[in-house]
Amino acid sequence: MKRFLLAVTAMVLALSLPVLAQDAKPAETTVGKLTYGENLWIQPHFLLQIQGNFQEDNAGSDWSKDAQIRRARIILKGSVAKDVTFFVETDAAQWDNGKNDATATSKTKDVFVQDAFIDYNIMDELKIAAGMILPAFMHHNRQSAISLLGVDYAVKTVPVGGNVWRDMGVEARGLFLDGMIDYHFGMYSGADGDTNEGDWPRLIGRLQFNFLDAETDFFYSGNYLGKKRIASIGGGVDYQNAPQGGDPSVAWTVDAYADLDGFTCQAAYVQVSHSQFATIDKSAFVEAGYLFEEFMVQPVVRYYYADDNTLGEISYIYGGLNYYINKHNANLKAEFGYPLMDSDDMVVNVQAQIFI
Repeated sequence: MKRFLLAVTAMVLALSLPVLAQDAKPAETTVGKLTYGENLWIQPHFLLQIQGNFQEDNAGSDWSKDAQIRRARIILKGSVAKDVTFFVETDAAQWDNGKNDATATSKTKDVFVQDAFIDYNIMDELKIAAGMILPAFMHHNRQSAISLLGVDYAVKTVPVGGNVWRDMGVEARGLFLDGMIDYHFGMYSGADGDTNEGDWPRLIGRLQFNFLDAETDFFYSGNYLGKKRIASIGGGVDYQNAPQGGDPSVAWTVDAYADLDGFTCQAAYVQVSHSQFATIDKSAFVEAGYLFEEFMVQPVVRYYYADDNTLGEISYIYGGLNYYINKHNANLKAEFGYPLMDSDDMVVNVQAQIFI
């Protein structure tokens, strides 16, 4: 326990140091990019998220106290020709499960390739990506982990499954009518022949209507911090062919997202039938926050509900606070979660993030 508290204290102090240094010398904007020739370059990034997790036990008499490296990602972006780019991302999470310390005996997840795709920009209306891709089903699941509104995703509401929601495949996407219409359609490996008669590809599509700014990047954001003015509604469908004599796996969602004048809000509803990738039948979530830009603090409230075949009904409401030392490059987040079902427990999550 003492080691955990010391680690959290050191983490907070370390991330607070840039605040003291900001007035001493203005930062110069530079981009770390290795250039090899015309349209030949590579750009590295790194994401680290350290979390502390506290959870009440079933009896309500004690709390677990755990720490984890939630994400440690090496990210490479690059270009190999005009309009031909690539994206590769690794991850390695490490966590203390309460039974061992955070040293060599910790539970670890080996470094693995999470995203790896080639992206061909034919025109604004048509871009094609191929490789290990994060499919665009919900706005929420296509968001970058770097710019989430809460401490983490509303994980239990997302039925995508796969390799951390990723799947091998090909996706076409584009923007029409000056960015008002945003579409994605992908064919993926999906389930294998044992549960997929004829080994047909998995089909995932999404259509989004943007009433203000378009979201032009490959990954959406859940928190633009004033960089864009967003008001959108969308929907997605996920279809996988059935096993012999069974029913196909079908999921659909509708969602809405707004990011205006410091106010950020997102909501989604998901319905699932005969899923081969998740155990939920239906789910919903809503989250909202307001950025006080003068102080770079952001109160956040979140709610989610999931009807899970294995765990039963799960529902939580969260209240939290984000402090942005340097926007998404360095920040601290904390939240308290209260269960709305008797079988669940109260939780407290804290996180420090750096991204470069």
